[in-house]
Amino acid sequence: MAVLVFSSTYDPSTDDVLARLTHKGVPWLRLNMNDFAATGSCSLDTSNRLTFCSYGDVLEAEEVSAIWFRRYSRDVDMSHGLNPAETFFVRRELDHFWRSVFARLESRTWINPHTATSLTKPEQIRIARAAGFRVPNTIVSNSPAHVREFLELNNDQCIVKPISHGFVIDYLRCQIGPKAALTNAELTNVASHDVKTNIEPKICFTELIKSEEVNDASIIACPAIYQERIYKSAELRITIVGSQIFPVVIHTQTGLDPDSATAVDWRRNITITDRAHEAVKLPDNINEKLLSVMNDLGLVFACIDAIVTPEGEYVFLEANPCGQWGWVEHLTKLPITDAVTSFLAKASLKQL
Repeated sequence: MAVLVFSSTYDPSTDDVLARLTHKGVPWLRLNMNDFAATGSCSLDTSNRLTFCSYGDVLEAEEVSAIWFRRYSRDVDMSHGLNPAETFFVRRELDHFWRSVFARLESRTWINPHTATSLTKPEQIRIARAAGFRVPNTIVSNSPAHVREFLELNNDQCIVKPISHGFVIDYLRCQIGPKAALTNAELTNVASHDVKTNIEPKICFTELIKSEEVNDASIIACPAIYQERIYKSAELRITIVGSQIFPVVIHTQTGLDPDSATAVDWRRNITITDRAHEAVKLPDNINEKLLSVMNDLGLVFACIDAIVTPEGEYVFLEANPCGQWGWVEHLTKLPITDAVTSFLAKASLKQL
């Protein structure tokens, strides 16, 4: 039996796992979702036949016992000169098509189930809190009145961050170029679709926000996550594969003013690999909470972001079901790639 992989053209973690599956003699087929129209095809019919093709290789669904849902994309091949309305139509058709395909594959072993990967940060926070984790006081809103009330309740010590991944990308051209910071003043234009189609991708960083900085138009135009600001002594990157937990402390705060923008979001000015990474053992009760969160989220794999407060308390932030782990493994030698490979290899042995 084979492993079916949904990924993208550039994903080193996928490359590493598939190389090890090949070494183990496990057959696989990789579909790069970002250029699927150019490199692959898929057909399903009323006889229940489901066929995948990628770079000339063919795999029938009846040969698939495990699915690695690494990346999902509805990128559209722009070489056909589609206008914006046509592009939107094709993207919608792709979404419905893939949902039909995934429904035919529900009985397989997934890492992760496609339905679980769509859970949002607010839902993750709710589940983590129910599992016993401390989570930041949070409101997700586009109501200026509610945001102001929240800031007041939290002593005007709050941060704001995007609900999704935070990238502002020219989806019409499907290109990713140099990164740049997105200011609060630009959020209104982004939310009202006034971004020019040739704009370079930008990032909405996590930022401190004060009551006097609240802009009603920006808040109304674009919902966001507002949270109490919790000071941190370090950050945690916790990679989970099945029941295996790989926790790493990242010393992002070393030498920083705790009120600086970089201390709030290290992505602004820090190369993360320059910071000390330390593989650690978490307390048993924290491990139990992590596995409870994974179970309730329906996830097999995730990279969980958390922080450690100066008082030593663990605070859950979010779980990324498609997170990267390559740099963590490189710096700590934790066998994360082997864990993913072993999970898929074992799942490939199951008979339908």
